[in-house]
Amino acid sequence: MEAERAVLSEELGRLTAVETPASPQELPKSAVEKADLFLKLFRARESVYPRLWENSRTGKKGYAPACRNEWVRGLCEKPKVKCSECRRQSFPPLDREAAFDHLRGQQTIGTYAIREDNTCIFLAADFDGDGWQGDILKACSARYILGLTATPTRKDGLQKILFMQ
Repeated sequence: MEAERAVLSEELGRLTAVETPASPQELPKSAVEKADLFLKLFRARESVYPRLWENSRTGKKGYAPACRNEWVRGLCEKPKVKCSECRRQSFPPLDREAAFDHLRGQQTIGTYAIREDNTCIFLAADFDGDGWQGDILKACSARYILGLTATPTRKDGLQKILFMQ
């Protein structure tokens, strides 16, 4: 048991170690470089992406596929017709423009992690409570781990994001 714990601790240290770039020139500087880095890290399904919606009256929020025709009179039939059943759906691609809007705070987007070819390069999962580090290592069987980060998006913990090659 102690040997397994030592192996997991060593692996966790490797995964969570903060790597600093060799030089400041490696950090993205321009908006284009930042958007390209975002798209590289979260490259997932490119044909569609989810956008955060919020109902100010009820306080409900969630994600739904972004659609160019959403709430356009004469085209969108919400809430009578679900987006998935709409004949006029027009999904914008997950591209540099979508990344720009997200990074500038003009919209909050998500990603559909499973790509069109049924592959995935990152894992975003909730591992909360004591021992979450070991739980991540047990759950992940990626051959090449590129990094691990966490985003403070939850009140009861952090959402861990594991990047894989």
